[in-house]
Amino acid sequence: MGAYAATAFARLIPGATVLAFSLQSTLAADLAGWETRFPAGRAQDWAGRFRDATEGLSDAREIFIAYDPDMIADQRHALRYSGDNVTYLQTWFSDHK
Repeated sequence: MGAYAATAFARLIPGATVLAFSLQSTLAADLAGWETRFPAGRAQDWAGRFRDATEGLSDAREIFIAYDPDMIADQRHALRYSGDNVTYLQTWFSDHK
């Protein structure tokens, strides 16, 4: 879950440029209840300051979100990110393997 970490912790490095691919924005059931993959990750405690990687990104210089638009779950995570500093990169055939 490197892309999750890169975006979730970007708020700790103002001015950061982040490239995130094959991402999950969160595995918290109340934020991404449609996510059925990654059972071990979903079973973790998703409470706390970094539960949602889409929050607190306004201080980053640029956030590049690469995702496969044919993978619906990845697309749903990607589209949770927003802001003037967010750029979407559609990367077909870029699954998690």
